[in-house]
Amino acid sequence: MSSETLVRRRIHFQWLISPWAILGGMSAGIVTGIYYKGAALFLAPVGTLYLALLQMSVLPIMICAVVSSLARLLRSKTASHYVTRVAVVFLCGLALSGCVGIGVGLWGDRAEKTMNQGSRNVLGKMLTASETGATHSLDTLEIMPESIVSVADPLKKTHASHPFQNFLSGIVPSNIFSALSQGENLKILFFSIVLGVALATVGLTQTDQIIQAIFVIFKAFENFIGWMMYFLPFGLLCLLAGQVAQTGISMIMALVKYVGMVYAAAFIMTLINSAVIRFAGRAPCVAAFLALRKPLMIAFGTRSSFVAMPSAIHALSEELHFEKETTHLVIPLGVTLCRFGTVMVFGLSTVFFAHLYNVSLSIGSYGVILCGAVLAALASAGAPGAATVGMLSLIFSPLGLPVDAAIALMLAVDPLTDPVITMVNVHTNCTCTALIAGHDSAEE
Repeated sequence: MSSETLVRRRIHFQWLISPWAILGGMSAGIVTGIYYKGAALFLAPVGTLYLALLQMSVLPIMICAVVSSLARLLRSKTASHYVTRVAVVFLCGLALSGCVGIGVGLWGDRAEKTMNQGSRNVLGKMLTASETGATHSLDTLEIMPESIVSVADPLKKTHASHPFQNFLSGIVPSNIFSALSQGENLKILFFSIVLGVALATVGLTQTDQIIQAIFVIFKAFENFIGWMMYFLPFGLLCLLAGQVAQTGISMIMALVKYVGMVYAAAFIMTLINSAVIRFAGRAPCVAAFLALRKPLMIAFGTRSSFVAMPSAIHALSEELHFEKETTHLVIPLGVTLCRFGTVMVFGLSTVFFAHLYNVSLSIGSYGVILCGAVLAALASAGAPGAATVGMLSLIFSPLGLPVDAAIALMLAVDPLTDPVITMVNVHTNCTCTALIAGHDSAEE
């Protein structure tokens, strides 16, 4: 089949990757999950299979992008300049995300004054189910009076170990093949960085050919992701239908205030990110946001920053014309290490639960929240969602907040909040990359 035929066919099916088709698939998935639960549960495995096909390309893309870009960057003798910029921009992005989360938490009314008794009863059911290990629906649980959430009933404090102490010791893979098979992204990233640095120091003439071959592998998997995007509307339909079908309506109503605050914080971060990208790329805010609409929709629908990574790289380098080699390096680095959305929601959640349990916060407490949120997000890099929520102990323990209850409630609404948190992760990583890479005027 000739390349011209392939191009014509891609143009013919271009409508499948339009924003309207993607939004239509997401809307159909939500409606199916609410009104046709049987069909939604039947479609859920298809969505899981589609997500697995996307994730299959994540590790090769991350490894090849980091190795080839870092090796080229170091051989160009400009490494020291970028290392400083990466550190400063990432730290500022993490701090900004935490401040937005804390600010939205303070902006909302005090949760214990606006939460009615029915909502407290549902929260009590969630806590009971979490503590007893029950797996059945919330609607089938009996309400235990002692489990009803109350600001007058302090919960037992836990003394969980600080996971950040194991962060550095767990970053180096003793067996890279074991890390690859288990999908330990942080260890794989460390190996990719070491390999990229080592390749840059090899003075053989074949080194450039090896680096180019690794880049070709990256492009091959990027093409595969591009093919899979034509199935994205149907894949999102199946994924969202299964997720919504397993989310109870009573739980949504009980924590609607908290979920709304998370989405409000995400909206503020989106506005800030769009303004920064507009400044860095010299493009209108609307145009900057629309150029990134595909990776943002992928992140929201799949709840995976890594799956959205190839599309984000393409949008920044090809559509917004930021410097390619730096973009190929910084995006995988940021997606793996910097969970900006997690920092945002950790700051917001701490303030929310402090108000819920009537715990007063001083100026020093907000400093603990901000620093703890950044450290917890860094410590949770590469960890699954449940393990990430468990990092709240880093913030809650010093403030005397009941971490067990918070984890139970946050896991309950995770299917609702995780999509927008993932979208913030991707969008803020794109923003940081735009500041680090700089605009490539030669591409225009």
